[in-house]
Amino acid sequence: MSAGGDGIVGVEPLVEVALPAGVDAPFIPRRFRAGGRLNVQDSPNIQSTRLVTCVLCGGVIADGDSTLEHPLPQWLHRFAGDVGEKSARSFVVGSKESTWRQLCLDAHRKCNTEFGRRIENPTINSLKAIVEGKTLTWSQVDAVFDWLDKVKSSTAHMGIALQGHRTRLGYDNLSFPNVRTGAFDRLALFFRISDTTSSLDLWECLNEGFLTTPSAIALRIKDLVIVYASNNYLLSKAFGLGFGVPKDGKPTFVNGTGVFASGFGSRVTRLPAAKIIAQPMRRQHLKEGFHPSSDALQENGDGKIYELEGMRWSRVRSTSFSRLPKLRYQIGYALAGLEVVEWIILSKEQDYSRYGSENSFFMKSMPNLLAEKTLLLDLVASLRGGLRPQQDDRDVG
Repeated sequence: MSAGGDGIVGVEPLVEVALPAGVDAPFIPRRFRAGGRLNVQDSPNIQSTRLVTCVLCGGVIADGDSTLEHPLPQWLHRFAGDVGEKSARSFVVGSKESTWRQLCLDAHRKCNTEFGRRIENPTINSLKAIVEGKTLTWSQVDAVFDWLDKVKSSTAHMGIALQGHRTRLGYDNLSFPNVRTGAFDRLALFFRISDTTSSLDLWECLNEGFLTTPSAIALRIKDLVIVYASNNYLLSKAFGLGFGVPKDGKPTFVNGTGVFASGFGSRVTRLPAAKIIAQPMRRQHLKEGFHPSSDALQENGDGKIYELEGMRWSRVRSTSFSRLPKLRYQIGYALAGLEVVEWIILSKEQDYSRYGSENSFFMKSMPNLLAEKTLLLDLVASLRGGLRPQQDDRDVG
């Protein structure tokens, strides 16, 4: 483990992190030693001590207790029919391409086993059913959301490993899947795209804004695209739930109205034709002593499943994925990227309003995110013959 002059910890991966774009390498796991919750400022010894931490819980791994965790699991590669290092149009940097498809990260054996048993295994058939256009029960959707939470959280550490640990390790315990999964509000938008040349894709995991606030990703499996977002209080306005605000320098809980708002209550989606499912969650808030009362929540804090129909939310016990809208892949990718970026921006703003400061590390990427949003708006306009979406995505109703 080494540190540069800027104080940022860097760890050299055990294998190469990039191949020339288009090279079809064999399916060989790339092993990286991912950074965990150890902050470079915590100890002067960290710069000279090599510590391996678990991508699932953040704890230090003792010798002999390490196994490999795949943020994008091997069964998903096989199901999608893409197990090579083909060009990923989202992640080409210069003439090199990150090998995110085959990346493995270190994890405790027990953590990996438990996540496989409780999160991954219950999800496999349900996720395949979505891709195949079948009907899922609300409990199956809940399991898929748990798995997407795990992928999103561990993917942040995957992105750091791919960048050679040039991002400051400022994550706390809530950044790891074992604490984050199912703790916060979450939602997903589902649609299909017309082209199937890239049967497995993942984007935003290398974006600086995502790495500092891992709140939204987009995942493509065959022709299905899932835009997924989760963060604290993300659906509070939509479901009339309580939320936290700063007061006298301390976070204060404000009771919600209990009244459902139209749409997301905070922003307007760029994919209104997509199938949109949401689940308000308050497990973490219950741990903190908050007990909000709402029709959207069960007594234990686990949210019920709702589908957005027009601008109104309706509770569903099962839902069909047989008639998802289909977009041309260029416009589909552009709108999905725009949706992801805007959820990340909103999450950063909400986090900043509660416990941020001028020097908050998660706000430093905001200018680049806003610039990326403008580029995506321009791209959408060019694909729509000059018809440019509105710059502002916020719901003022």
